[in-house]
Amino acid sequence: LAALRGLDRQRLHLQVSMDGLRDTHDRLRGRGSYDRLQENLALARAADLAFTVSVAVNGDNVAQLPDIARLAAEAGAAALHLMYHFVRGKGSGEQFVAPAELFPWIRKTAAVCSELGLPLDNLEVLRSQVFTMPSTRHDLGNMAWESVAVGPDGVVYPSPALIGMDGLACGRLADQDLARIWRRSEVLEQVRSTSLVDVAGWQRDPFVFFTGGGDPDHSFVARGSLAGHDPYLPLFNRLVLWLIAQQAARYPDQGLFRLRMGDLLLDCGNGDGHAVRLTHCNCVLSLADRDSRSLVREFYADAARETRHDIVNPFAPVDEAGFIPESSAHRSYGCGSPVRDAAPRKGETVVDLGSGSGVECFLAAAEVGSAGRVIGIDMTEAMLRLAESSRREVVRKLGYDNLEFRKGFLEDIPLADATADVVISNCVINLSPDKRRTYLEILRVLRPGGRMVIADIVTDERVDAALRNSARFRGECLGGAMVQQDLVQMLEDCGFTAILIHRRQPYRQEGGHRFFSLTYEARRP
Repeated sequence: LAALRGLDRQRLHLQVSMDGLRDTHDRLRGRGSYDRLQENLALARAADLAFTVSVAVNGDNVAQLPDIARLAAEAGAAALHLMYHFVRGKGSGEQFVAPAELFPWIRKTAAVCSELGLPLDNLEVLRSQVFTMPSTRHDLGNMAWESVAVGPDGVVYPSPALIGMDGLACGRLADQDLARIWRRSEVLEQVRSTSLVDVAGWQRDPFVFFTGGGDPDHSFVARGSLAGHDPYLPLFNRLVLWLIAQQAARYPDQGLFRLRMGDLLLDCGNGDGHAVRLTHCNCVLSLADRDSRSLVREFYADAARETRHDIVNPFAPVDEAGFIPESSAHRSYGCGSPVRDAAPRKGETVVDLGSGSGVECFLAAAEVGSAGRVIGIDMTEAMLRLAESSRREVVRKLGYDNLEFRKGFLEDIPLADATADVVISNCVINLSPDKRRTYLEILRVLRPGGRMVIADIVTDERVDAALRNSARFRGECLGGAMVQQDLVQMLEDCGFTAILIHRRQPYRQEGGHRFFSLTYEARRP
């Protein structure tokens, strides 16, 4: 335990097996093993070691999954992970749980996990594959690409589940180093060259690029082939449909579309910049607190410390506002000037979403006067500190204080209903992982008749998935840019009226795609 405490916590994450409640776990693992497990979990928690509780699901424990989830949460687990049963070794065919029987238990377990705030890792992974950029394709797993396994005898295999399988040994560490095995193993090369499109009839599965064709481990154990025979694929397909329906139900029924692919981005934060992706048995969300928001947060935290000239707002009117400190003015990132187009009046309340260095808030503060109010919302601590440090000088020069900054997300604005007369945002909504929820939140915080004026990046056609999946281009406001026609449709879906385009200007060209700066207005009825 002392040795574990000395390791880099960002790179250390334990996975601990709990294969049932006390009697079931002891029957599978040996008498007294359950009590020892609980002692070890308590030690890990006391040492502040991150761990996931994993369950090898079988006929003996499937009905116990909801209770195991509660125990995992009580023990302080970071996540719960389900390991689907292999009919191999001690794993008998009698212990296999058919997908149709397993599905309702996963739903019940997911409900418990949601209630307790415990991620169910399998569903987090699948969500990241379903709620991703359009045209993204998942193609089998990451074994042999990003990971291998070393058996107790020093023999390397493609994955832990395949250790000891005939014909899958990749090399022995006693004979050659791991790098040489990684580069030259014929077995690993065979795994890398296998694709789901090699499977006859793959086109008949409408969810194949969501699920990635299933798990190569399970496929090989079932039929001796790396693709096309995962017995749990019907379960994954049912879960895909359920996740989509569950997510759509979270949005109000306005009589139009509730959810389209691309509205919601719940990837695992890899920002890899590829259209074709590998599936993972564990999402890095549960290992290192990384998601699409964290990529954006890191990008703009760096931009708060040092000016990013490539994303400085070319349309900012800060030259007209000598009362704004240079530290904020030089870090004014955006693609328009929503304050100028919103024309806030004296006494109005203005909310700026993604307020960054505070420039738009400072401009609005001068417009609404001492009787008005301006609230900036941002999720990045570094930007909030920068804005707050400039606020004091702005207040001194204006002669009154009508400014405040709050930490929050666009999808969960920390304001009461009907707070704002005007909501503005400058090149930020494209960064939101859930744009539909963001617009519904704006509608909620606007007063009846209130208006939002947004400057953002749009395109006229769908952008390549590789560009949209790039962390760099997301941070530069291109990866999340909406097709303008889809944007207008979403505003109507959410209930906005009086949609007006103020201006549209060429912004940038990248990867053969043209991007435009669009300033638009819409009102709450």
